Amino acid sequence: MGVYKGKSMSVSQKITWTVVSILFGIVAASYTFVLIWGFVSGTKTGTEFGTMKNPFELPKEWHFENYIRAFSAFQFDSVNLLGMTFNSLWYSVGGALICTTCQMGLAYVTAKYKFRGSGLIYMVCMITMIMPIYGSTGAMYRLVYGLGLNDSFGMLLTSATGIGTGFLMFYAFFQNLSWTYAEAALIDGANHFTIFWRIMFPQCIGLFGSLVLMQWLAGWNDYQGPIMYLNEMPTIAVGLYRFKEYMGGQGDMSLYVAASMLSCIPALILFTAFSNTLLKNMSLGGLKE
Repeated sequence: MGVYKGKSMSVSQKITWTVVSILFGIVAASYTFVLIWGFVSGTKTGTEFGTMKNPFELPKEWHFENYIRAFSAFQFDSVNLLGMTFNSLWYSVGGALICTTCQMGLAYVTAKYKFRGSGLIYMVCMITMIMPIYGSTGAMYRLVYGLGLNDSFGMLLTSATGIGTGFLMFYAFFQNLSWTYAEAALIDGANHFTIFWRIMFPQCIGLFGSLVLMQWLAGWNDYQGPIMYLNEMPTIAVGLYRFKEYMGGQGDMSLYVAASMLSCIPALILFTAFSNTLLKNMSLGGLKE
């Protein structure tokens, strides 16, 4: 039974909430500590970072200019941090919007329109999610290079797939969404395209936004795809990965940490701004049944 406003909690409920609160507090404190440590480490010199015995020591001199220097000094294949940021933005934002839109469209048609093969689409989605992720890497590699999509904005076309976790979430949403609004619109002469964009889509805008944010975060942190297909257009994740791999921990690690902390800023801003959208309970429809 849930805890309702105005009713006191039992002893067991109080203990449970206390334990859960402590555990979440510890997790939040650990994340906060890592961010603070990273910010402080980014203000050290490269020599100081590599020679100090205690990695948690405060810097002897605070070099906040490291964060400004990172934009020009942190480079890979003549692409600086600003260029990597631009590549990360178009790759992650464009891919998230295209992928989520395709999943929403396929889920809507499959859930609301009965046609031969609609059940097969759902089955294919389930099978592909069970298969190992590396099962299609070879075929995808040949397809991308065969079509010449590598090292170009054409890589966004690989995001135009309607299958994935987002499809299942949209499918469940539209399955439980009343068709009453659509029937009223059909009587008034609206076509199916208008029904979707004017009636159905506004009701799932919360779910759409949440999935776009999650897809964006996955694309922002992804380095496997860009490292295989965007050799001449490295993203921030690829730049950080290759910098540490090639330097072997012997380079200017303070510059590396500063660039890493700068790469976290967009994710922190978006999560702070849209945390309610990600965490709140969303209604499954506009009518009570």
